[in-house]
Amino acid sequence: MSFSTTPSHKEASARAALYHMLMTMRPHGTKATATFCKHWIDPLGCQIDAAGNRFLRIGDAPVMFSSHVDTVHSQGGGQRIYDDNGIICLTPGKANCLGADDTAGVWLMREMAINKVPGLYVFHQGEECGGVGSRWIAANKRDMVKEMSACIAFDRRGTTSIITEQMCGRCCSDVFGKSLIEALGLEGMKLDDTGSFTDSANYTRIIPECTNVSSGYYDEHTKKECLDTDHLFTLREAMLTFDHSKLVIVRDPSKVESRYIPWRDWDENAYYQSQYGTSMGGAGDYTYSRSLRRSKANITIVPKSIHDYTDSEWEQREQADALVDFVTIYPTLVSHFLMQHGYIVEDLEEYKDECEQAAAMDGVYEKEDDSEN
Repeated sequence: MSFSTTPSHKEASARAALYHMLMTMRPHGTKATATFCKHWIDPLGCQIDAAGNRFLRIGDAPVMFSSHVDTVHSQGGGQRIYDDNGIICLTPGKANCLGADDTAGVWLMREMAINKVPGLYVFHQGEECGGVGSRWIAANKRDMVKEMSACIAFDRRGTTSIITEQMCGRCCSDVFGKSLIEALGLEGMKLDDTGSFTDSANYTRIIPECTNVSSGYYDEHTKKECLDTDHLFTLREAMLTFDHSKLVIVRDPSKVESRYIPWRDWDENAYYQSQYGTSMGGAGDYTYSRSLRRSKANITIVPKSIHDYTDSEWEQREQADALVDFVTIYPTLVSHFLMQHGYIVEDLEEYKDECEQAAAMDGVYEKEDDSEN
């Protein structure tokens, strides 16, 4: 790799760190993630909680900075990348994504901590698995979180967003968002109410103002994912001189402003397009009754022996396998999809029990082994 310009030693060191951090594939709970934290985050002097989150307090500013150490890679290890005039991309190979979501945020917070920007730094575990680390903190370190007036996450695609709403509903006030834009002083930043989920969402009932800031990546969770380093380095310069006293705090975390849309009225194709910049391709043709959806899916328990499969059962098995693969790679997206259609964990557990009971009566059910989970 070579630099397109002649950077200062400090910038060259920061850029080299970014390159090396992006060369790691880090699914949640893997040795690769633990090694990454040990090499890049722990030397900052972080404490480690029972969920594996890393956190560091610098000064007494009542602002939490948030990122997450896990990626949606299907396996841990190394990967090759290249820099195309400031746009970092994934070299074609075994990797299923670049992982700038959220390596960009982790790198940025590391740079801020090195330069002693005041705040509470939290490097979360398991955001891509539904906010595992932040849910643990919200439940077990509430006193620490309650000291914060704002939570600023660096886990948003693009270069312009200051997120004001996530799937939890309103997460920060417009007044706060505008004050953050002013404090950053970056051209083109604007309020954005189309947020989906990041760890800051799990603090919205504790911390008054919670947001998510664009960190320069695009097409996250795909092989096309890339990172605009010009934006990321510009954001870095803004955060190194960040003045938290310019933030205006007005939101009351005890008052929930929900953006929940009844699942009968939800247009998931429009949501998907607003969140991911592409259409789901006909996915909007759904029946919004749970019983009818089950009928439409035509779910059956197929015989154990592969020799007994009919052509339609083979097709159904292939479709099921494809869904399993998709859920494995994109667990957070599937969670969002289910939530927006009115499903909660109890619904899935109830449906699982119904399937087990029905299959047990037919004598063809083989319970899944979840002992490793």
